[in-house]
Amino acid sequence: MKSKMKNLKALLLFLAIIFANSHSQAYSTVQTIAANFSGNWQGQGRYFENGKFKSICSPFQIHFIQTTEILETISGEFNCHPLRVRSTPKKVQIKDGILVFNGQAIGTIDANEIQSSFWDTPLIGFHKYSLKKVNPGQIFYKESVTHKDGHEVYRIEGFMNSKDLPAHFP
Repeated sequence: MKSKMKNLKALLLFLAIIFANSHSQAYSTVQTIAANFSGNWQGQGRYFENGKFKSICSPFQIHFIQTTEILETISGEFNCHPLRVRSTPKKVQIKDGILVFNGQAIGTIDANEIQSSFWDTPLIGFHKYSLKKVNPGQIFYKESVTHKDGHEVYRIEGFMNSKDLPAHFP
């Protein structure tokens, strides 16, 4: 359970890099970027363990700012009993549609989707994240960890709605 929590915290940390409040000067900068996931995203998620539904996630929220060069997570919180995760601020570089963290390519970003994946040694598994725009002002978030033997350890997924940027979708 501690390793799951640690991995979920790592995810939220990554997502915190991606998500942040878009106020003041960041708002005007972000408006001019075509691929934009900036905003305060909130919704309700579902938590699965070993492929079986376990609980509803509430709160289920992430805040981030995106520019042409940076995806910054300001905060995030998932309460998916028994897991509860709060993220801290992080920054990920964007280089020609590639997400780079600590010098390593960890995923991709375009106008409609963010994908990230990496091997997670403590869990001996593969961590995968995705955020996809499904409607104006709405994204679908999905995170999963698959053990090296192929079984799903856990999955968190759900829809989130933009709460503070009414016109940042094309």
